[in-house]
Amino acid sequence: MARAERNELAYLFRLRMTANVKRSLERAMQYSDWADAGQGWQGKETSLRLTGWSRHRRIILLRRKLARDLAIADTANPGQLRLGFTEIGPDKSIWEYAALVTSLDSEILTLGQLYRDRADCENGFDELKNQWGWGGFTTQDLARCRLLAGTVALIYNWWSLFARLADPEHHREAITTRPLLLSAIARKRLIPLNQVRLYVVGIGASSRLTNSPNGRVWLSVSAVATSFAEGTTSSVT
Repeated sequence: MARAERNELAYLFRLRMTANVKRSLERAMQYSDWADAGQGWQGKETSLRLTGWSRHRRIILLRRKLARDLAIADTANPGQLRLGFTEIGPDKSIWEYAALVTSLDSEILTLGQLYRDRADCENGFDELKNQWGWGGFTTQDLARCRLLAGTVALIYNWWSLFARLADPEHHREAITTRPLLLSAIARKRLIPLNQVRLYVVGIGASSRLTNSPNGRVWLSVSAVATSFAEGTTSSVT
């Protein structure tokens, strides 16, 4: 954070729930002037100077009330999972909470959405590391590392575009699209205005065809617990 401040770069980070952060949250919970932070979250602004910090910084405390009906899983015995149900009385409530530190002067609602958007962006890196092997190689040769990392990123971009052509309305991760589209058959059809229309048909022993309510045909694959557009058309000029 200090480096970002020296370079005049805006930042937004999530804080670990240290003892000082928890004490600040306990004090804030005594007040009712929490602002809307979007998607069921509430936020309250404060300032803290934590251990190792050179000055006070702006802190956004977030909380969200959980449902009253909860289930607790006991994994003490690996051979048998025990599930217990907990009922919360009307005089008690359970909250999920988080704390953000930022240099931005935006309102709480905007900051809450910015952090959720940041988490969505991280999903792409998670997919690259765990489904495309971006973090599965290390060498002492920086040039070779860069070449291989760039190759993986390029193939990831190509595959994402290919999957979007088959289903333009959703982002599909490789763990579900690879089993479907690597065995899919595309039928080309010429249409006016010098366009080519591709009909993508997924095949597989564990697949079945169903009709969706809006008239489009979908391919439901039980093996990956997802549905993929069957008969969806994409125009390529």
